Amino acid sequence: MAILREESLNSILTLPLDQYDSIHVDPERRDAGASMDIRVVRAGAADNIPNFAEAKTGDTPSKRRKAAKQARPQLRFEPRAHVFALCYPSQLRN
Repeated sequence: MAILREESLNSILTLPLDQYDSIHVDPERRDAGASMDIRVVRAGAADNIPNFAEAKTGDTPSKRRKAAKQARPQLRFEPRAHVFALCYPSQLRN
């Protein structure tokens, strides 16, 4: 059985979101000194506030802390953004 990497899980998560005309999703964004696993923007929204997610595979306390720690710097680059840290259950890898 194949083991799914975090990047693959991010792409799978973004597929249903990217089906909507008004929503644009970028998995694995790497720019401006910060790297986020998922970026969601609603085109034409009045507030135009982006949503970011930092993801980790595994739901242990240390993985949760690591995801939160890696998500925080994005707020320095885009203080109005919504930033989330999430952890995929380990079972999704298989």
